[in-house]
Amino acid sequence: PVLKVVYDNESPSEGGLYDRSRTATVTIQERNFDPLDVEFLITSAEGGMPQIGEWESTGEGDARFHECRVLFAEDGEYTFSVSFTDLAGNRTEYGKTDAFVIDQTPPVLSVNYEDGTDSGRLYYGQSRTAVIDLQEHYFDPSRIQVAVEASKGVPAPSVSGWSRNGDHHRASVVFASDGAYSF
Repeated sequence: PVLKVVYDNESPSEGGLYDRSRTATVTIQERNFDPLDVEFLITSAEGGMPQIGEWESTGEGDARFHECRVLFAEDGEYTFSVSFTDLAGNRTEYGKTDAFVIDQTPPVLSVNYEDGTDSGRLYYGQSRTAVIDLQEHYFDPSRIQVAVEASKGVPAPSVSGWSRNGDHHRASVVFASDGAYSF
C-alpha cells in the first residue's frame, strides 16, 4: 500500500500555532482495502479529539484510492500519525508523527489599577500601579508589547515580570514619580 497525508492549512502563525482548524486528508492506494485496518495514532493534550470522516474510494485495481479527512476543529495540542496493513499483511506507515497546536481563541486583555480609583481622571496625588491581566492558554511573553512613555526628564517605568495563575498572566507597571505618562 501507498499512504499519503496532506494538510489543508500549512501556514502556522509566527509563534508556530494554527489560528484556525486543520484537516488532514489521508489517501491510501491499495487494491485490497478494509477501513478497519487503518490505525490512527492521535493524541490531544486537552482531551478533544478530531473528527474522522468516512472513507471514499475511487479507481480500480492497483489504481484504487481510498481517502479520508480528519478534522482538527478544537483548540488543543495534537500529535497525528497513521498506518495501514492490507489484507495480505503488507504494512505501510506515514513515517512520522506530526505535532501541532490549534489556538482559535483570542486572548482577553484587561488593565486595572491597584488603588481602585477611576482611571478617567487625569491627576493623582499618589503613585499608581497598573495591573495587566492577559488570559491566554498559549502565552508567550516575547509576543507582548507594552508601551509606556513619560514626560521629559521623568524615567518611564518598566513592566514587571509576568506571573501565571492558570491561563491568567499578570504583570504590573508602577507609576511612582511625578510626571505625565501614557500607557
